[in-house]
Amino acid sequence: MSIDLYRCFFENFKESENGNFEFEKVFNSEFMRSNTKFSSIGEFLKSAGIEVEIVQQLSYEDEKLDKFVKSNTIYKTWVSMVNDAILKYYKQGVFENFFVE
Repeated sequence: MSIDLYRCFFENFKESENGNFEFEKVFNSEFMRSNTKFSSIGEFLKSAGIEVEIVQQLSYEDEKLDKFVKSNTIYKTWVSMVNDAILKYYKQGVFENFFVE
């Protein structure tokens, strides 16, 4: 997975906060329960000490968050978790116009 997918996700998240695209839909409860020790992205971020409102401002290389991800999920890094969530959401057919070829 590339950093470009990560950047694309957060650029669209910033542009669509009041629109149809919602952060919590990508990190839905099914994804969170299957891949983390938490049932929601809100619980995950709160436990990590991060506010949902600022998550899109995080650097894609955040050591503190990567350590938290590695200890509390099946992933090694935040970027790998984001990328997998995006791909799983995309496979559900809800991201039809998200990626431009």
